[in-house]
Amino acid sequence: MKRPSARVKAALWGLGSIIGVGALLVFVLRSCVGGHGDCAWNTSARAWVDENGNGQQDSGEPPLEDVHIIVNDTLNHYQNVGDRAVTSWEGTTHVSVWLPGCPNASFEIVAEPPTGYRSTTDQVVAIRGEGYGDRTPLAFGFALLPGVPSPTPYVAGLT
Repeated sequence: MKRPSARVKAALWGLGSIIGVGALLVFVLRSCVGGHGDCAWNTSARAWVDENGNGQQDSGEPPLEDVHIIVNDTLNHYQNVGDRAVTSWEGTTHVSVWLPGCPNASFEIVAEPPTGYRSTTDQVVAIRGEGYGDRTPLAFGFALLPGVPSPTPYVAGLT
């Protein structure tokens, strides 16, 4: 069997590219037109050690890592619908939910305290507002439980 020439290969590659782009365009149009697209909701969250227990992050209060943030859809009674969100050593994380088909939804955000801590702010926050709700950054304070030793804080630049 004779091998195709470089010119034939180039023509076939070009045709394949056009078909591929056409298929992608059809997929994108079907995903975005007529309410068949997908939606997302996202915000940021921070957690800190609320040393004085007043529910507000005061100057000098350190960030808290390993706080798990859970998103529940209260309208449809689904639990843990968001992407995995855990605060870093800086006490921050990104919270997001992908919503295939853009269904109606209402969210509550739950901050699970790490072992040895209790919440000093609302542990459950209902998201309200236009569309899927407010995107205001969330803030969660936690205090050490009595008798739990204080962890060694992270200090940037130390090795």
